Amino acid sequence: MEVHHVHRIPPGFGAYMKRCIVLAAVLSALCAGALFGCTQVYFKLLVSVPPDRLSFTVDGHDLSVPLVSSHPLGEEHEGAERLLVVIHGGGLTAETYHERGVRIAREAWPGDGETIVAAPQFLEDRVGHGEQGVLFWNQDWRGGALSLSEDANANLPWVSSYEVLDRLIQTVLEHNPGIQLVLVVGHSAGGQFVGRYAATNTLHARLQELGVRMGYVVANPSSYLYLSEVRYRSGPDGEAMEIPPGDLDACPGYNSYKYGLDDLYGYAAEFSPDTIRGQLLSRPVLFVLGLDDTERDSGLDDRCQGEVQGTNRLERGRFYRLHLQSHAVEAQEDIHTWLELPDVGHDASDMFAHPNFILTVREMFQ
Repeated sequence: MEVHHVHRIPPGFGAYMKRCIVLAAVLSALCAGALFGCTQVYFKLLVSVPPDRLSFTVDGHDLSVPLVSSHPLGEEHEGAERLLVVIHGGGLTAETYHERGVRIAREAWPGDGETIVAAPQFLEDRVGHGEQGVLFWNQDWRGGALSLSEDANANLPWVSSYEVLDRLIQTVLEHNPGIQLVLVVGHSAGGQFVGRYAATNTLHARLQELGVRMGYVVANPSSYLYLSEVRYRSGPDGEAMEIPPGDLDACPGYNSYKYGLDDLYGYAAEFSPDTIRGQLLSRPVLFVLGLDDTERDSGLDDRCQGEVQGTNRLERGRFYRLHLQSHAVEAQEDIHTWLELPDVGHDASDMFAHPNFILTVREMFQ
C-alpha cells in the first residue's frame, strides 16, 4: 500500500518543539492562579493549526476546517480503495493523529490497494483562531454540536462537526469512485465523536446503497451515548448492577444528549431516539479499551453525567458493553466487536500500534 504525504516535518522541527515545551512550562508557572485570559494564551500557543483546508460553501458563505491529508481531497487518487478518517483527541492535534492513521493503514493493509488518510481539525473557541471562515466549536464538537459564530466568524452559518465529516467523506468519494471502505477512527475525545457519529449519521445508509462499506473504531472515550435510561455501577463483589432510578435523580440531565437520547441537539436533533437506537445497533463498530486506562486524569469527564457511567474509562467501557449487548439481544443482532488491550493506558500511539488492534482492524475491515 502506498500512502502519499503532503506534509513533511521541516528541518529544525525537533528543536522548535523543545522550545515549545520549555515555553509551556514557563507559562504554566506564570499562569498559576492567574485569570482565564492567561490560559487562553497558553492554549493558542500550544495548538498547531495545519495549513491545508477542507473548504465548502453554506448559504453563500465560504467556510473551511483545517485538515491534514495524505492526498488532496478534491482530486482523484489513482488506485485508492479505502478512506481512513482519524479524529483527534482533546488536544486537537490533527497532525499527530494523521501520522497515527498512516501507520494504521500501512500495517493493517500492507500491499493491498491504497488508502487515503485524512485528519480534520475541530478547533475550539479556547484556541481563538481568527482566520475568516474557519469554523470552531466548544467542546461539544464531540457530539456533533453546531459551530460558534463570534469575532472573525461573526454571522456565519452554524455547522455541525458531523456535517463537516459528511462533507469530507462525500468530497473524497466524488473524486474516487474506486473506494470500497470508509473507516472512521477516534481515540479519547475522538472516540466520543466517532461513537456518536456512528449512531446518528445518515451517510452510512446512503453509501451502503452504493456498495461502499462504512466502519467505526471507538477507542478509550470518556463517555458514551446510552440508548436507554439504565446505568450501572459495581456491586460489592465487582459485578455490574443497575443503579436504582432514585439514585440517578441526583444527576439531572444524566440521560440528555450527548450521554443519552433525551434533549437531542445539533446534528442528532434531526433524528428520533428510535432511529438513533436502530442505527447504532446495526452498524459495525470496533470498541477498544486499554486495560491500564484506569486513571482519573484531568481529561476524564467528571461531571455527574459522566460519573454515572463509571469511575474510569475502562469501567465505563465495560458497562457500556453490557448495555449495548442487552439491546442487541432485543434487536436479535450484535454487530459490535469489543477488544481489550493489555499494557495499554490512555495512549493513542500504544493503542493504535498494538498487534491485536492491527489484526482486528484487518479482520473486520478488509
